[in-house]
Amino acid sequence: MEYDQGISLIEWERINRNWVYKFCFLPHKCLETDKWIWLKGAYRGHNKHHWQLFTDYKWICREEFIKLRLLEKV
Repeated sequence: MEYDQGISLIEWERINRNWVYKFCFLPHKCLETDKWIWLKGAYRGHNKHHWQLFTDYKWICREEFIKLRLLEKV
């Protein structure tokens, strides 16, 4: 999928991630709110670029993910 110039690069990456609901054992910062997520369920998004050797993980707390899903931004 190619980048559309009508949206920001951050929003484009957020839309094209594969999101999975996981239990967060280790502390991570929420992508949207910068709050710490730890020892609770949250959504983990991964985006594997073919030119990179690692997978880039981002975390979003459950409440923010539901809001973004309703606004069709995820």
